Amino acid sequence: MAPSRGGGKVVKNVAGFDLPKLMVGSLGTLGAIATVTLRVYPVPDEVRYVVGAGADDDGLVARDVAALGAAMVRERLEPVAMWATRRLDGRYGVVAEFAGSAVALDAQCATCLDCIAALGVGAQQRSDAALGEAETRARFAPAPRIRIAFAPGALEQLDDLVGPLLDAESALHVYPGVGVAFLRPGPQVDHADLLRRIRDRPATTAVVEAMPSDWTGVDAWGDPPRSQRLMRVVKATFDPRGLCNPGRFVGGL
Repeated sequence: MAPSRGGGKVVKNVAGFDLPKLMVGSLGTLGAIATVTLRVYPVPDEVRYVVGAGADDDGLVARDVAALGAAMVRERLEPVAMWATRRLDGRYGVVAEFAGSAVALDAQCATCLDCIAALGVGAQQRSDAALGEAETRARFAPAPRIRIAFAPGALEQLDDLVGPLLDAESALHVYPGVGVAFLRPGPQVDHADLLRRIRDRPATTAVVEAMPSDWTGVDAWGDPPRSQRLMRVVKATFDPRGLCNPGRFVGGL
């Protein structure tokens, strides 16, 4: 396998083929990444969280969560992240994380509080770092863990599809603004039926990121895409001897 280099140390680089994205997205099936140059941001002065619909509040329905995301866009808020966690009663609690200078955060958090209050639920501002740690744990929960991609703003449709199938031990963690959700189905959930329903819905995909050993007969990637033939040609070009993570990627690549 011949070495290659892609990208650059500047923000804008348009020279040559975009090999970095291809290599990262192939999950090691095309080669090994030996050197990485990363762009990093300075540590912010402060990090604050705006929390809406806590455990003692009525909570937000999926439609309201989507409306909140749209309102934050209209108000030109710039959260580091905004996520929503589905509760057992089918309603959601939301958290928006903001980072930056104290003056900027005062204005951003105040506007975000107004957006949540307009939906008729309680909201508060917090600086508890444990909220960020909880968000990380939810994203990288142990097996089983399913990553769902859906159309941004279509959380209500996803909730109607997935919600009735979940049990008391299931957990759904959603990023409504970007259309990504992480689902940990409980032991009573028919995981095969759940995956089939998600994958049968147009514009919705599901990938099993962490699979228990007792999940038999389940393809983590779902049905091979129409680009499978092209992907096999790329695989044969970069890894003609089939040494790099054989069988790791979609369609057994």
